[in-house]
Amino acid sequence: MTFKQFAAVIAFCVPALFLSAQSKAPENWFTLDQKADNVQGTSANQALAALKAKGKKGQTIIVAVLDSGVDPLHEDLKDIMWVNPGEIPGNGKDDDGNGYVDDIHGWNFLGGPTGENVHHETLELTREYARLSKNTKVPTVKICTAKPKKSLHIIRKSRKITRKLGHKPRP
Repeated sequence: MTFKQFAAVIAFCVPALFLSAQSKAPENWFTLDQKADNVQGTSANQALAALKAKGKKGQTIIVAVLDSGVDPLHEDLKDIMWVNPGEIPGNGKDDDGNGYVDDIHGWNFLGGPTGENVHHETLELTREYARLSKNTKVPTVKICTAKPKKSLHIIRKSRKITRKLGHKPRP
């Protein structure tokens, strides 16, 4: 190692000796503000204070979770999960007439016919691609290079190809 390389390593590493990471995030980190609290949060505390200052009152809201499944028995969720008032749990009937049997806490639209979780789901994007690709010819171009000039060349070449196929490439 040359003296210059050694000096570069020291210059790069020494400042790290004087820096320290938080040992644990604050309990309410997600409500904090970047400027006021020096924590990247949603600034919910400031938003709440501003709403209260304007005399706004809170109201109950229902949050829909768009995910691959939620465990309604989880300790953090079981006491706050929305309950469908039109359903009788576990009777195997569609009590509220919305087409879903025992939809006590909503419905798992990625699940099986009875709403249970499935082990392998297909994203909507994939389902739409499969549906549309039956009637459409869609050229696919992969660009896997770390060289910007080569990437630009590939993009230009792919535009020429798509034009020949009758497709209009995006700008």
